[in-house]
Amino acid sequence: MKNFIGNLLFCIAGVSVAYALLSVFQVNHFVWTLLKGRYYQYVSLFLPSLVVFFLVYTTLFTKPVGILRSLVIGIVVGYACGFVAFFFLPIFQLKTFGEIFRTADVSGMFLLSPVLSMSWLLGGIALLVASTLQRKFETAGAPAPSRGIGD
Repeated sequence: MKNFIGNLLFCIAGVSVAYALLSVFQVNHFVWTLLKGRYYQYVSLFLPSLVVFFLVYTTLFTKPVGILRSLVIGIVVGYACGFVAFFFLPIFQLKTFGEIFRTADVSGMFLLSPVLSMSWLLGGIALLVASTLQRKFETAGAPAPSRGIGD
Protein backbone atom coordinates (compact mmCIF):
# COMPACT_ATOMS: atom_id res chain seq x y z
CA MET A 1 0.00 0.00 0.00
CA LYS A 2 2.91 2.32 0.74
CA ASN A 3 4.28 1.81 -2.79
CA PHE A 4 0.89 2.59 -4.32
CA ILE A 5 0.49 5.84 -2.40
CA GLY A 6 4.07 6.89 -3.17
CA ASN A 7 3.59 6.16 -6.87
CA LEU A 8 0.29 8.04 -6.84
CA LEU A 9 1.93 11.10 -5.29
CA PHE A 10 4.80 11.04 -7.78
CA CYS A 11 2.35 10.68 -10.70
CA ILE A 12 0.14 13.53 -9.48
CA ALA A 13 3.16 15.75 -8.88
CA GLY A 14 4.58 15.00 -12.33
CA VAL A 15 1.30 15.72 -14.11
CA SER A 16 0.72 18.89 -12.06
CA VAL A 17 4.17 20.32 -12.76
CA ALA A 18 3.95 19.44 -16.46
CA TYR A 19 0.50 21.02 -16.79
CA ALA A 20 1.69 24.15 -14.97
CA LEU A 21 4.72 24.42 -17.29
CA LEU A 22 2.58 24.07 -20.40
CA SER A 23 0.13 26.63 -19.04
CA VAL A 24 2.84 29.16 -18.21
CA PHE A 25 4.34 28.88 -21.69
CA GLN A 26 0.83 28.83 -23.23
CA VAL A 27 1.46 25.62 -25.11
CA ASN A 28 -2.11 24.48 -24.44
CA HIS A 29 -3.57 27.72 -25.82
CA PHE A 30 -4.22 26.01 -29.16
CA VAL A 31 -6.39 23.39 -27.45
CA TRP A 32 -8.20 26.17 -25.58
CA THR A 33 -8.93 27.88 -28.90
CA LEU A 34 -9.84 24.65 -30.67
CA LEU A 35 -12.27 23.38 -28.03
CA LYS A 36 -13.65 26.77 -26.98
CA GLY A 37 -16.14 26.08 -24.17
CA ARG A 38 -15.26 22.38 -23.89
CA TYR A 39 -11.65 22.82 -22.76
CA TYR A 40 -12.34 22.08 -19.10
CA GLN A 41 -14.32 19.00 -20.06
CA TYR A 42 -11.33 17.81 -22.10
CA VAL A 43 -8.93 18.50 -19.23
CA SER A 44 -11.23 16.73 -16.75
CA LEU A 45 -10.93 13.62 -18.94
CA PHE A 46 -7.28 13.96 -19.96
CA LEU A 47 -5.46 14.67 -16.69
CA PRO A 48 -7.08 11.93 -14.57
CA SER A 49 -6.57 9.40 -17.37
CA LEU A 50 -2.90 10.43 -17.55
CA VAL A 51 -2.47 9.90 -13.81
CA VAL A 52 -4.24 6.52 -14.01
CA PHE A 53 -2.13 5.33 -16.96
CA PHE A 54 1.09 6.42 -15.21
CA LEU A 55 -0.05 4.76 -12.00
CA VAL A 56 -0.76 1.50 -13.81
CA TYR A 57 2.61 1.72 -15.53
CA THR A 58 4.50 2.39 -12.31
CA THR A 59 2.79 -0.39 -10.37
CA LEU A 60 3.05 -3.06 -13.07
CA PHE A 61 6.53 -2.30 -14.38
CA THR A 62 8.84 -1.73 -11.45
CA LYS A 63 12.05 -2.59 -13.33
CA PRO A 64 14.24 0.52 -13.61
CA VAL A 65 14.46 2.16 -17.05
CA GLY A 66 16.57 5.05 -18.32
CA ILE A 67 15.62 8.67 -18.95
CA LEU A 68 15.21 8.25 -22.71
CA ARG A 69 12.94 5.24 -22.33
CA SER A 70 11.00 7.08 -19.65
CA LEU A 71 10.54 10.01 -22.05
CA VAL A 72 9.34 7.75 -24.87
CA ILE A 73 6.90 5.94 -22.59
CA GLY A 74 5.60 9.28 -21.32
CA ILE A 75 5.08 10.53 -24.88
CA VAL A 76 3.22 7.38 -25.90
CA VAL A 77 1.04 7.43 -22.79
CA GLY A 78 0.34 11.15 -23.25
CA TYR A 79 -0.74 10.56 -26.84
CA ALA A 80 -2.96 7.65 -25.80
CA CYS A 81 -4.60 9.69 -23.03
CA GLY A 82 -5.17 12.60 -25.39
CA PHE A 83 -6.80 10.21 -27.85
CA VAL A 84 -9.03 8.78 -25.10
CA ALA A 85 -10.01 12.27 -23.94
CA PHE A 86 -10.93 13.44 -27.45
CA PHE A 87 -12.82 10.21 -28.10
CA PHE A 88 -14.92 10.43 -24.93
CA LEU A 89 -15.41 14.22 -25.04
CA PRO A 90 -18.87 13.79 -26.66
CA ILE A 91 -20.09 12.15 -23.42
CA PHE A 92 -20.66 15.64 -22.05
CA GLN A 93 -22.94 16.53 -24.98
CA LEU A 94 -24.75 13.32 -25.94
CA LYS A 95 -27.53 11.50 -24.19
CA THR A 96 -26.40 7.89 -24.52
CA PHE A 97 -23.08 6.12 -24.43
CA GLY A 98 -23.88 4.33 -27.71
CA GLU A 99 -23.96 7.62 -29.61
CA ILE A 100 -20.23 8.05 -29.08
CA PHE A 101 -19.43 5.17 -31.39
CA ARG A 102 -21.85 6.46 -34.03
CA THR A 103 -20.56 10.04 -33.95
CA ALA A 104 -16.83 9.58 -33.27
CA ASP A 105 -14.84 10.66 -36.27
CA VAL A 106 -12.01 8.26 -36.98
CA SER A 107 -10.53 10.31 -39.78
CA GLY A 108 -6.93 11.46 -39.86
CA MET A 109 -7.81 14.64 -37.98
CA PHE A 110 -9.24 12.64 -35.10
CA LEU A 111 -6.05 10.57 -34.90
CA LEU A 112 -3.94 13.74 -35.09
CA SER A 113 -5.86 15.56 -32.36
CA PRO A 114 -3.55 14.36 -29.55
CA VAL A 115 -0.56 15.57 -31.58
CA LEU A 116 -2.08 19.01 -32.07
CA SER A 117 -3.20 19.24 -28.44
CA MET A 118 0.37 18.57 -27.27
CA SER A 119 -0.86 15.81 -24.97
CA TRP A 120 2.24 13.84 -25.98
CA LEU A 121 4.44 16.67 -24.72
CA LEU A 122 2.61 16.84 -21.42
CA GLY A 123 2.95 13.07 -21.01
CA GLY A 124 6.68 13.14 -21.70
CA ILE A 125 7.33 16.03 -19.33
CA ALA A 126 5.11 14.53 -16.63
CA LEU A 127 6.91 11.19 -16.55
CA LEU A 128 10.32 12.92 -16.61
CA VAL A 129 9.31 15.14 -13.69
CA ALA A 130 7.89 12.19 -11.77
CA SER A 131 11.03 10.09 -12.30
CA THR A 132 13.28 13.04 -11.39
CA LEU A 133 11.32 13.66 -8.21
CA GLN A 134 11.60 10.01 -7.32
CA ARG A 135 15.38 10.03 -7.91
CA LYS A 136 15.79 13.17 -5.79
CA PHE A 137 13.69 11.58 -3.07
CA GLU A 138 15.94 8.51 -3.10
CA THR A 139 19.22 10.45 -3.08
CA ALA A 140 18.06 12.75 -0.28
CA GLY A 141 18.61 9.89 2.13
CA ALA A 142 15.01 8.94 2.64
CA PRO A 143 13.93 5.64 1.11
CA ALA A 144 11.64 6.06 -1.89
CA PRO A 145 8.21 4.48 -1.71
CA SER A 146 9.03 2.30 -4.75
CA ARG A 147 11.27 2.08 -7.79
CA GLY A 148 8.55 2.13 -10.40
CA ILE A 149 8.82 5.42 -12.29
CA GLY A 150 11.30 5.40 -15.14
CA ASP A 151 14.31 4.92 -12.96
